[in-house]
This record gives sequence, C-alpha cells and structure tokens, in this order.
Amino acid sequence: MQYLVLGATHYDFVNRESGERLTGVKVTYVDQPENDAAKRGYIPMSITADEELWDQITVCPGIYEFDFGMKATKVGGKPVVVLKDINLVKDVKLPSAV
Repeated sequence: MQYLVLGATHYDFVNRESGERLTGVKVTYVDQPENDAAKRGYIPMSITADEELWDQITVCPGIYEFDFGMKATKVGGKPVVVLKDINLVKDVKLPSAV
C-alpha cells in the first residue's frame, strides 16, 4: 500500500528504568481522509520501525510503498503491526501554510 509520509524521526536512547538501549525510526504518515462524527480530514498516524529503514526514507514529504508485517509483543505475545519495508515512490511538494 502507498501512504503519504509527512516526516520521520530517528531515535537512539537508553531507557532510564531498564538500561536498555532503544533505537529505531518513527514514521508519521496519513492514509485516506476520514469523515465521521468524530474525525474529519487526514489524521496523522505513526508507526515505529527498525533502525535499518532510516536510510530508505530519503525525502519527506513523499509517497512511499509500505510493507507491513506482524510480530508478538514481548509480554503477553499479543500481535502488533510492524513496518517491515519502505520504498520511495515519489516526492511531494506541499503548499506553504503561510
């Protein structure tokens, strides 16, 4: 599926409580506009991904092809959606807000 990626943030920090080093990428994107009793327009969503996807996010905003997968949580084994791969389709020029 293709999505409009608004931005991406690389993170690398140590969890103060556990001492575990956490690295990855947070991708903020939008899908189709919503129009219901509680939401209207494009509502940004975020997903985290492994650090190795950082170099594949070369332009923001841009249209990207996403490849989603599933993995189990560490506690409880509940399924969660993960971003397995991301590839640029085309860059996007948004009009200035000012």
